[in-house]
Amino acid sequence: MKTAKELVREIGLAVQPPAGVAIVLTEQPGALPNWVAAAGIMEVALTVKFSEKVAELMNTDPDVDWGEVDQGPGEARRVVTFSPKRRTDPAATRWAARAYSRLQLLANAPMAASRVAA
Repeated sequence: MKTAKELVREIGLAVQPPAGVAIVLTEQPGALPNWVAAAGIMEVALTVKFSEKVAELMNTDPDVDWGEVDQGPGEARRVVTFSPKRRTDPAATRWAARAYSRLQLLANAPMAASRVAA
């Protein structure tokens, strides 16, 4: 059984999204597959690659191990990864750092469904 981190890495390597584009794997407890994948905005060809890889992994690896991913109270576990930075432009680096910080906040926020249930 693959870990959630291995699975999100595999998706990233298959898709090769542009620098700064996030790929997110979110736990779906009690479901099969026990994960849902999402990606940031990409060109159509990469979006198709992403969809094809996710469909493949839903068949080959529907159940992933979330044991190494921290979980807050009432929150779904998430793994977020970004493609390596390909630019050394300081403005692009600052933009990517701000975007990463925002995505980390989103990844650690309770899911909307858990807020509705409360």
